[in-house]
Amino acid sequence: MQRMCMSLHMSSLISARNITKRFGNFTAVDGISFDVEKGQVVGFLGPNGAGKTTTIKMIYTAFPPDEGELRVFDMDTRTHQRAIKERLGVVIQSDIVEETGTCLENLRLYATYFGVPWHKTRDTAIKLLKTFDLADWAHRSIRSLSGGMKRRISIAKGLISNPELLLLDEPTIGLDPQARQFMWEVVRQIQDEGRTILLTTHYMDEAERLCDFIFVVDHGNIISQGTPSELIAKHLLPNVIEIESEIANLPQLKKLGERQDIQLVMRPHRSTVFAKDGEAMMRQLYSELGTGVEMRLRPANLEDVFLHLTGRDIRNE
Repeated sequence: MQRMCMSLHMSSLISARNITKRFGNFTAVDGISFDVEKGQVVGFLGPNGAGKTTTIKMIYTAFPPDEGELRVFDMDTRTHQRAIKERLGVVIQSDIVEETGTCLENLRLYATYFGVPWHKTRDTAIKLLKTFDLADWAHRSIRSLSGGMKRRISIAKGLISNPELLLLDEPTIGLDPQARQFMWEVVRQIQDEGRTILLTTHYMDEAERLCDFIFVVDHGNIISQGTPSELIAKHLLPNVIEIESEIANLPQLKKLGERQDIQLVMRPHRSTVFAKDGEAMMRQLYSELGTGVEMRLRPANLEDVFLHLTGRDIRNE
């Protein structure tokens, strides 16, 4: 597979060239190349097991790549682990918040790990609690927080050292819709402060909402890249017609797939037609398949891109 990368710029905070990571006979990351530019929110988008978390772990020097070169802040991750970690903030998917003490005490103690003098930790912690809308919970036990609030504390801890680069591994996994919306607002606020963010996600709407640039990953490979709008324009016609019923397997629909002016993805109970003129195509589909067929017209999105590239629905991964 052709390796894909953004052009190298002096502002790159991360530069990976043909990096590979294996665990026994399993190749988790398969010779990928990419750059992350300063000031961007960059997303690694793909299903569970695609290699996203392994890539994040190599970036924060949890382990080195087996092959290739990975540089962060223009330093080799094999030889400058400590210097790199001092400038990174990391929030991993499996992060567990220490549940002893209050929210304020927890953040103050964590700040001392990064050399912040104890007498200065209070101001730092209070500022972060306000940022994450937890100021009213400052003196409450960590144990009393909901799962979404604990996730906010995790990300606050990732910012405690005032990092140049923040790594977020599946930042909203397991959160309810309201908590996810709040976290999205916080990510944009963090970017507005001039930080660079690299996040992994399998939520298409999250990537589309937050990311300036996206790498689509599957089975350890980067299979496409671009801004959200570029990815859609590169791979798909702009309008989507979803056909939901057993009618999806009719010969008439299969014959439509032979046309050059549409794209068709067929599945047992739902098929998807991509067309330039969605309304005209719907009229034709009703004419050929009958008005009793259930159809829905909508704009193309990143879920459609993943389906087009892999033949699989990421929501089922």
